[in-house]
Amino acid sequence: ANTGGLLPITVPASGNPTIGSKEEFGGTYDLGSKGSCAIDSTGGTGLVAYDAGSGIVFRGFTISGTSITYGGQVDVFSTPDDVRIAATATAGVFTVIYKDSGTNVHVEMGQVTVTGATAAQTGSSSNLTSATDRYYLNDIISDGNDANKHIVLWNDWDSNPYKVYTNTISSSGTTLSGGTQVE
Repeated sequence: ANTGGLLPITVPASGNPTIGSKEEFGGTYDLGSKGSCAIDSTGGTGLVAYDAGSGIVFRGFTISGTSITYGGQVDVFSTPDDVRIAATATAGVFTVIYKDSGTNVHVEMGQVTVTGATAAQTGSSSNLTSATDRYYLNDIISDGNDANKHIVLWNDWDSNPYKVYTNTISSSGTTLSGGTQVE
């Protein structure tokens, strides 16, 4: 059985890193290919998503030195099957892409805010992909020039030939907008 957890490491400007103790979630969880984790620009707040056996759940956390404090696990989006997380320019606010495993499989985008160590969806989620094919999420990264803009990569494994897509997501407050997907 797998147990999920995070290992805090403090890396000073000079000298050796300090490794804290592994902070486990308890129970059996899968952080593997479906999970994701991000820490905001202050380095004090984070968001982790993982498969808790009955679906993807989210958990906020705070970091102080080499200690991690977790909030409770919460269901944030209706039917996420695979998740990727990136921090925005606002402390405690994260942009999330996820594969919606409902009736039509597609990629959704949404936003989660962590207050203290409690995670909650802010704003509404919306469809990022224009088709309802079979997708694998690859990555979401923050634009180095604008932390409120993200670049997303996913692929369609149901097409012949195999297709890879990229897109941008911009965030303003609790509103997310997706650019045009490029194959």
